[in-house]
Amino acid sequence: MNLQELQEHANEVNKRLDNQFGLNGEQRLRAFAHMIKIQEEVGELSEETLIRYKLQREQKLNNADKENLEKEVADVIFATCTFAANFDINLDKVLTERIELVKKRYQE
Repeated sequence: MNLQELQEHANEVNKRLDNQFGLNGEQRLRAFAHMIKIQEEVGELSEETLIRYKLQREQKLNNADKENLEKEVADVIFATCTFAANFDINLDKVLTERIELVKKRYQE
């Protein structure tokens, strides 16, 4: 899947969420919901990071799945993409610009 396909899928998810939760295209409500979702996913990623470095209690370590960290990274990325779709942000464009900015910082 490329970035454009990901953005198209995020747009479809936003439409489904509108219908499922009765948002009626209300951008503000959808944006708040996406921000909360991003926070949830970052929390889960944080937990998986702690597990990866064995900084969790024994019960969580024993029940850990090594693939969960990768899944949580994907969830954070996708939640961020659906948030961006809410504002019609062209991820390809802005990511390219940001990568170039970071490259320039380290060239100096």
